[in-house]
Amino acid sequence: MAKTPDMVELCRFGSTVEAQLLQNRLLDHGIVTALQGAHLASNLGLLPSVAPCRVLIREDLLDEARAALALFAVADEPASRSDPEQCPACESPWEAGFDECWSCGHAL
Repeated sequence: MAKTPDMVELCRFGSTVEAQLLQNRLLDHGIVTALQGAHLASNLGLLPSVAPCRVLIREDLLDEARAALALFAVADEPASRSDPEQCPACESPWEAGFDECWSCGHAL
């Protein structure tokens, strides 16, 4: 009889909702996981958003799941843009993160 691979913890979340989102992302890549603690909230009368939850995965899929998680982290990062140091219209100092000049209203 073949031995069933052990389940190990991939990560923990403070809410069931976050764990389910990760579980769905991994499932989109063909990686099946299990949630431990997902039903804890309803049993204790808590909202799912405050119940801790563990994402479990077969040990032999751990490296594949971690690689997929690394891809998710890169995909979720906001696109970086290089803001000019000064407004191209009035040459006032440009505050990083703003879409228009504080002085003249010129759009980036």
